[in-house]
Amino acid sequence: MTRLSAWRSTEELNHIVLLHWVGDIASGLDYMHEKKIVHRDIKPSNILWDGDGQDVKIADFGLSKRGPCTENVGTPSYKAPEIVGLDGRRSYSTPVDIFALAMMIIYILTGTNPFYNYEDELIEQKMRQALRTARRGESGEPPTTHIPPQFWIITDKMWQPLLLQCLNVDPAARPSAKQLYQQCRKVLAPPTIYVPPHMAEELRRLGIEQEADLDEVDEDFLRDRECKLDSVTKHKLMKMKAEWEARKTALWKPIVHDPAQIPAAGGAAAGGAAAGGV
Repeated sequence: MTRLSAWRSTEELNHIVLLHWVGDIASGLDYMHEKKIVHRDIKPSNILWDGDGQDVKIADFGLSKRGPCTENVGTPSYKAPEIVGLDGRRSYSTPVDIFALAMMIIYILTGTNPFYNYEDELIEQKMRQALRTARRGESGEPPTTHIPPQFWIITDKMWQPLLLQCLNVDPAARPSAKQLYQQCRKVLAPPTIYVPPHMAEELRRLGIEQEADLDEVDEDFLRDRECKLDSVTKHKLMKMKAEWEARKTALWKPIVHDPAQIPAAGGAAAGGAAAGGV
C-alpha cells in the first residue's frame, strides 16, 4: 500500500471513490474515538491506499493519545482551532480528527494542500481569530477565517455543506466519526422505496420487496400494461428511479482540478508542513 499523499491530481478520481475513502477513514476513527483515542495527525501522508481500489487505512499513530489532550501538536494546515487556541485552561478531544479529515477532503477535491504557501504563524493567526470571534459571539453565523481559501472553489452541493459542518469552529457542532461514516454510506446507497400496503402484493409479484432499493425497479415493467400498480405509485417509483440514476451519474463524474482556480498564496512559501505538509 502507498500513502495517499502519493496520489496525484492527474489520476482519475470520482466522488464514489472519495466517499469510500472518507467512509473508511471515518470508520477507523470511530473505532478509535469509542476508546477515547485521538489520532491528532490525520492527513494524506498518514492514510494508506492500495493504489487502484477504494480501500484505505489510517496509519502513523505516533501522536495518538487518549483524550482529553492539552498539547499543541499536529501538522499546521490540518490542526483544528482548539489545538492552536490552547491557553492552559482548555483541552481538546476527538473532534480535532474530524476537522483534519475535512482539510484532507479539501486537498483531494482541489489538488492542493490547505493553506498552501501560508506561513505556519499566519495559519495560527487565522485559527485564533476564528476562536475569538466565536467566543465573543460577534455574529449569528459561525466564523470562517479558519477555513482555507481552497474551500471556496468547491462548488459541489454534496461536499460544501458537509465540509462546513466538519470545519465548524465549535468542536461540539462537528459530526462524530460514526455520523460521518453513516452519511457517506447513505449517499452511496440507493434510496429505499416504500409503497402502501395494498400495493405490496403487486410489488412482490414483480420480484420487489415492499421495502427495497431502487436498483431493483425495472422501469420497462412499470410501463407495461400488466403492471397493476396504481398510477400514483408507478409515477412515484419512476420519478425516484430517474433521480437515483441522475445521482449515480453525478457520483461517477470525475473530480477535475483547475489550477487556474487555486487561490493565490497568502504568504511567503514556508517549509515543512505549511507549504507541503501532507
